[in-house]
Amino acid sequence: MKKILFLILASAVAQSASIDWSGTYRFEWFDITKPALGKDPNTLNSGSKSYGLHFLTLRPRVLASDGISIYSRFDLLTNQDPYYANSQMGQLWGGSGYGTANANNAGVNNTSRENQVNSDLTIRELFLKVEQENGALLVGRSPYQFGLGISHNAGLGLFDHWYDTKDMLAYKFFVGNVSFTPMLARSYDASPKNGKTNQQQLFEIMYDNVDAGAKLGVLFERGNADVGVVGDAVNAEWSDVLCKTGATNGATTCNRTGAYKEERTSFFLGRQWTEFGFELEGSFLKTKTGVIADGTEVEVDSYGIAAELKYKKPESKWGYNFNFGVASGDNASSIKYESFQFDRNYDVAMLLFNQRLGQRDFLKTDLIKDSSLTPATSFDDEAIGNAGYISFKINHDWKERWKLGYTLTYAQLMAKFDSPSDMKKDLGVELDVELVYFPREKVQWINQIGVLAPGEAFKNGTGASGDLGTTSAVGFASKAAISF
Repeated sequence: MKKILFLILASAVAQSASIDWSGTYRFEWFDITKPALGKDPNTLNSGSKSYGLHFLTLRPRVLASDGISIYSRFDLLTNQDPYYANSQMGQLWGGSGYGTANANNAGVNNTSRENQVNSDLTIRELFLKVEQENGALLVGRSPYQFGLGISHNAGLGLFDHWYDTKDMLAYKFFVGNVSFTPMLARSYDASPKNGKTNQQQLFEIMYDNVDAGAKLGVLFERGNADVGVVGDAVNAEWSDVLCKTGATNGATTCNRTGAYKEERTSFFLGRQWTEFGFELEGSFLKTKTGVIADGTEVEVDSYGIAAELKYKKPESKWGYNFNFGVASGDNASSIKYESFQFDRNYDVAMLLFNQRLGQRDFLKTDLIKDSSLTPATSFDDEAIGNAGYISFKINHDWKERWKLGYTLTYAQLMAKFDSPSDMKKDLGVELDVELVYFPREKVQWINQIGVLAPGEAFKNGTGASGDLGTTSAVGFASKAAISF
C-alpha cells in the first residue's frame, strides 16, 4: 500500500511541479575477529562475526513554488531487527527469515527457499521549507545536526548508520553572517489528549563567515516529558540502567513516577586557514529523569568535548589530522548518573567506540543500546562514552584516484567499571589502515584493516568478576557507495 501511495503521489506531483532527485546506494562487508577479546562462558559472545549490509536512500525534493520546497526521504532495504529498524543500518546481505512456521506450507522455510523476504519502504523525513529574503520557515519531520555532531547528528555521511530527526516548527533569521533559529520540536505524542507528550524547545545562534573560514555557534535546549511518558513500560530497561540495577552499588528499588526535564547547552567553534583548520564542540547535559532510585530521583550531569585539527599544504600530497576528546564517566557509588554518550555516527577508529568490544559495558553506553546483544551478535552500535581519546591520522593522496590513510588511536576510561579496585583504565591502542579508490565521479570504494591491542581495562581487574580476555581484535571492512 505504501508503494502504491508513493507512486500515485509522485505521478501527481510531477504533473504540477518539478522534482529533484538525489540519493545513495551502498554495500558494506565487515569481518571482525574475536570482538569479545577472548574466551567467554557465553558462547554467543566468544565468536567472531562476518556480515554484509546493503541500503538505498532516495531524497526527492518537490519544487512547489518560488522559494517553497517539500523535502522527503525514502529508505529501501532497511534493517529488520527491531532494535535497528529505526536506523539507517541497512539490511543484512541474505535478508531476514520467515520467522514462525507456516502451517501446511513447507515452501515457507529458510533452508530451501529460492527468493528473499520482502521488505517495506520506510519514510524517514517529510518537511516544508519556505525561503525568504532574510529568513526561512521549516515545518515537518526534519533532520538536525549541530557542529561536529557529537550530540545531534543528521547522518549525512555516506556510511553513517544513525540519524537524528525531529518533528519541528522552526524559523531561521539571517542578520549578515549571523543566524538565529528558535525551534519547537515534539519527539513523542501518545494521543490527541493532553498529558502524555515529550517536547523540546531549542534556540540556535550561529555565526558563519565563509570568506574568513570562521564559525561560532551556541545551542540552548530544554526538554520536557510528562509523567505518563516516563512511566511507559517501554522505558523499563532505560530506567534500570539509570538506577544501576544489578550493579554492586546499584539501587534495590527503581520506579518511573516523575516527569522528565532536560537542559543541554552546546557550543561549536571552527576556523579554517590556508593550511591549518580546527573545529571544537562541547555539550553539557543536566537532567531530572523522573526515575526514582531507592526514594531519590536520578539526575544526569554529564559532558562531552571533541576537537579536530587538520593540516595540509595546498601543493602537498600529505595531510595530517589530530582528534581528541572526552566523554564524562559515571561514579558507580553515586545515585547521580554522570556518563555521557556521543552520537554513534561520530567515529575516531574502526573498532574502538564503533564495534562492541570486551565482556562488560565498560563505556557505559547501555543507556542507548540493546544490552541483550553481544559483541558477536550486534552491528556497529557502540559509541564514545566514559572515555578520553587521542587519534592521529596521516592522509596520503597516493595517485589520482587512490588515497591512503593511517590512523593511530589511544583511549582510556574516565571511571572504572563496577569492579574490583585493582582495575586499570587503559583501553589500548588501535592501528587502522585504509585504501580509498574513486573509480569515477560520485563513486568510492573503501577498504579498511584495523588491529586493536586491548588495554588492561578490558581485563576488569582480578577476582571473581575479573581476569577477562584481552586478546587482540582484528577487523576488515570493504565499503562501496554511489551518490546521485
